[in-house]
Amino acid sequence: GGGSYDKTVRLWDVATGRELRQFTGHTEGVSSVSFSPDGKYLASGGWDGVVRLSDVATGRELRQLTGGIATFSPDGKYLASAGDGVVRLWRV
Repeated sequence: GGGSYDKTVRLWDVATGRELRQFTGHTEGVSSVSFSPDGKYLASGGWDGVVRLSDVATGRELRQLTGGIATFSPDGKYLASAGDGVVRLWRV
């Protein structure tokens, strides 16, 4: 997967080079992308100050959280987001 200045996150099949899914919704460029350890969820952080939590299989957005950067805990139970000098911890 990868984030972009065009406000999207695109998921690619690296073997074929085919785009599998596109995640949209950010109003500015995407600054971070993180997959949950089990691969079920994708968190994308944007310069718009929003972290979008999405279901990888369906592409459906599940939640919007505060912060421009996000990463999952090693066990996948929490998502940390950061922005404006504040780090927040969310239960997934």
